[in-house]
Amino acid sequence: MTQDAAASFTLSAEYYLSADIFELEKQQIFYRSWQYAAHESMLPDPGDYFTLQICDESIFVIRSSDSELRAFYNVCRHRAHQLLQGAGNVRKLIVCPYHAWSYDNEGRLKVARMGEHRPGFDKAEFGLKEIRLEILCGCIFVNLDDQCEGLHALAAGLEADVREHIPYVDDIELCGTDLLGETRMDAGWKVVVDNYVECYHCRPAHKAFASIIDMDGY
Repeated sequence: MTQDAAASFTLSAEYYLSADIFELEKQQIFYRSWQYAAHESMLPDPGDYFTLQICDESIFVIRSSDSELRAFYNVCRHRAHQLLQGAGNVRKLIVCPYHAWSYDNEGRLKVARMGEHRPGFDKAEFGLKEIRLEILCGCIFVNLDDQCEGLHALAAGLEADVREHIPYVDDIELCGTDLLGETRMDAGWKVVVDNYVECYHCRPAHKAFASIIDMDGY
């Protein structure tokens, strides 16, 4: 192993194929790093939400009644049933389809059927589990590690650099959702990442693209 990219080689096959290594990567990489979730223009109104999957964890981002964006684990605090699917708008309460426990769009438990008959039950203790969320130039990022370093601290100077080159970044909105979707590949995630961290393949594989940019400085 080396930290020197210029002297690095392709990882051995087990790092692409091993289920045990992937489990370790989930815990050490995906559950502990900032992940892009959505663009804030996708959630313009209170109650608008968007669900996403980070490996085995289902989460959702929602615009609350106070206009703040929040992220939560997409599971009911009662029996862990999934609460929301896809994208949409919650007009009143987020209602669990299993036992109808209901939460407001700030994650507070508002209705727990027959909870008043259980001594000592306090709805305030059973709100949805919130997830770290930060916005960088309109892009929403989440991190499942509540002890993680803040995104703006981790990427110090990035926002200023983006704003210098794209001064209108705050006016950028999603043009539409017709082209949004997902592509599933029967391959390890590093196969895809390996392709995007270099442009050594661009001249032979993407001739039109390579003809319109400065490949020597790309």
